[in-house]
Amino acid sequence: IAPYSPRARDGAPVAVPITWEELAHGIDPLALNTASVPRRLAMLTVDPWKDIYKVKQAITAATWKAVGGKP
Repeated sequence: IAPYSPRARDGAPVAVPITWEELAHGIDPLALNTASVPRRLAMLTVDPWKDIYKVKQAITAATWKAVGGKP
């Protein structure tokens, strides 16, 4: 599931990347939901998407074939 995607589950949880520190402190995954995530994003000091276009990936012919697409 993609980061920041809402899940089709009770409580409207959202798939959110977390830090190792948050993981060590036992963050409650149910606390990351459609109501809380906008507040979380507003508090960030770094844009989580700032390097998105720097990532270069290629989709192999085998992957295209597996999903029924064309390169």
